[in-house]
Amino acid sequence: MNDFLTEKNKKTGALGKLKWVLCVFCILFTLGAIGASEKYIGEGRWGMAATEIILGLLFLYPTFREIQKTLKKKKAREIACWFESYAQSTLSFEKFETEMGKDAVRKLEKMIAKGYIRNIQIDREENCILITAPNRRVNEKIYITVTCPSCGAKNQIIKGRLCNCEYCGQRLNS
Repeated sequence: MNDFLTEKNKKTGALGKLKWVLCVFCILFTLGAIGASEKYIGEGRWGMAATEIILGLLFLYPTFREIQKTLKKKKAREIACWFESYAQSTLSFEKFETEMGKDAVRKLEKMIAKGYIRNIQIDREENCILITAPNRRVNEKIYITVTCPSCGAKNQIIKGRLCNCEYCGQRLNS
């Protein structure tokens, strides 16, 4: 397992697949409830129609929860993969939001708080993210410092990999 993912991100076994079967059952029950509510509306039985609609919505709730959990796991894997390949042990909020999109720091905080991501700390005073994973795969790669020919900035890149300057975007040679 990735150094940044928690146990919540494990692959689902047979029980996880059973949850999706139950979600399909809930969707089918909801469709049946909507059909029954149409019948009741046609008969003028508004109370029964409202009851069917409420029951249908209640049965949709578990399905939406499972979809939300699946999307959170996917996003957590994406973030963890990104952090695993990042060379430095600190990262500015600006760079992270440039790479991962708007509000990425806030979303990362939520992932940490809900237990999807670990070994990352957010420092609001310094406006940076601290990477605390002890055995990152990034340590297996050889990093070199390259000076950008365009702007003169120093960049840490993986030896043998094509990269762009993180300041001006110029292609760097390793």
